[in-house]
Amino acid sequence: MHKILWILTAAVFTALLLPVLVQEGMFLDGVSYACIARNMANGLGDLAYPHYTATLYPICYEQPPLALWMQSLFFSVFGDAFWVERLYSFCMAIGTVCGIVLNWNLLATQTLDSPIDNKKKAWLPVILWLAAPIVFWGYQNNMLECTMSFFVLLSSFFAAKSVLEKKPGLLIIATFFTAVAVLSKGPVGFFPVAVPIAMSMAFEPKGLLRASGRSLFILGLSLALLGLFIATVPGMPEYLDYYLSKQLLPTLSGAREKQVENPFSFLIDLGSQLVLPGILLVALYAKPGFRSVSLPKSALFFLLAGLAGSLPLVFTPKQSTHYLLPSIPFFALGFSVILSHNLSWNISFLNKQRGRLTKIAYVVLVVTIVTSLSFWGKYRRNASQIRDIKVVCKLVGADQVMGVPQHFSSDWLLIAYFGRLGNISLDSRTPHDFWLMEKGGNAPEGYKKLETEITGYELWKKL
Repeated sequence: MHKILWILTAAVFTALLLPVLVQEGMFLDGVSYACIARNMANGLGDLAYPHYTATLYPICYEQPPLALWMQSLFFSVFGDAFWVERLYSFCMAIGTVCGIVLNWNLLATQTLDSPIDNKKKAWLPVILWLAAPIVFWGYQNNMLECTMSFFVLLSSFFAAKSVLEKKPGLLIIATFFTAVAVLSKGPVGFFPVAVPIAMSMAFEPKGLLRASGRSLFILGLSLALLGLFIATVPGMPEYLDYYLSKQLLPTLSGAREKQVENPFSFLIDLGSQLVLPGILLVALYAKPGFRSVSLPKSALFFLLAGLAGSLPLVFTPKQSTHYLLPSIPFFALGFSVILSHNLSWNISFLNKQRGRLTKIAYVVLVVTIVTSLSFWGKYRRNASQIRDIKVVCKLVGADQVMGVPQHFSSDWLLIAYFGRLGNISLDSRTPHDFWLMEKGGNAPEGYKKLETEITGYELWKKL
C-alpha cells in the first residue's frame, strides 16, 4: 500500500514543481543566478570571479560561488535553453527528497524507545516537506537555498550515522558536506554543526560533553576545509575579502539594508510553513481516546535540528522566508515521526483494493506529468516583457552594452532578463549604438527610432 502512496507523492511532487518549471518567467534572484551560471559556462567569469553584467557586478561577490558554478555545469552540458536552470532546480529537488529519505531510514527506524515499522512510510516526510509553501516556491524560482538544503541533509545524515554507529570517520564526510553547504549560500550552512549536540539531547543527554566535542570537530575541520579551498583556488582570498566586507558583515550589522521592525515575526513565517503538520497534530489530539502525543527520540532530534537551522535567523537584521528552506526538511521529518508513531496505520481494508488503487495512482501520476508538460514554453510571469527583451536581443545582438534612461539602470528584473537572455548590459552614463526606453519617453539626440514588434518599450539606434 505504501508503494501506492509513494506514487501519489510523486504526483504531488510533479504537480507542484513541473508546471511552473517548464514555463518562462522567474523571480528576480533566480534569473540573476541563472545569468551568472550561464556566463560561467560561456567563459565569462569563473568560480572565483562570477560575472553578472558588464555594468552591474562585473565581478559579483554577492553570494558564495559554489552553487552558481554547479549550475554552470548544466549550461555547459545542455546549452542555453530557457529550461536549463529549471532542470538544475528540479534535480536539486530530487536530491533533497533523497536526503530526506536517507535521514528518515537512518533515524526514524532506530528510535530506541519506540521501534516503528516506518521505512515504507518515507513518503510521509516528503509530503509534509512539499506542503510548506516556501519549498515549492523556492524550487520553482531557482533559489540557492535549494542546493544548500541538499548538502545540509547529507551532512546531517553522516553526522547522525557517525553517532549512532560509533564510526568517528563519518564525521569527516559530514564536515565536507557542511563546508560545501556554506560555499553554496553562506553561514547558514554551518547549522549541521549542531547535529551531534541535538543527537545527544535526544538520545543520550549524559553524553552532551562528548557530543559538544564532535560538534567542535565538525566546526573546526569545516573551517579548515574552507580555508584550504580559499588558499588553493586562485582569486578566492580576494573573493572572501569582498564577500565579507561588502556583503555579509554589512548585512549582519544592518548597515546594508533596512532592518526588520520585529525580528520575532520570523517565527510567524516559520509557523506558516508548518500549517499541515500543525493541523494533523491538532486532529491527532482531537481524536477520541487520545490524552497525549508521545515524542519519540528521533522526532526530538529532527525538531532540534530544524530549530538549529531556523531560530538563529531571528537575530539577523535581514530576514526572508526562503532562508528557512534548509530547515524545513527537518521539521517535516520530526512531525512525520510523531504522526507515524502515534497514528494507527491499519490499512488492511485498502489492501483488498491494492490492484485497482495502484492503477489509479499510476494514472494520476501520468496525467500529472502530461498536464505539466502541456505548459512547456509558455509564460508564467512577465510574458510581454520577456517577449520584448527577446526581440531586442535579436536586433542588438548578444554580448553588447545598450544605453538606457537612468531609472532603467536600477530596474533589477530588466537587467537580469537582458543578462540571462542575451548577455546585454544596460548603461545610463555612456552613449551606445542602441538606446532602449519606455514608450513615449525622450530619446537623446542623434538616435533614430526603429520600427519593431516590441510593445512595452522603444528601441532607438544611433545615426
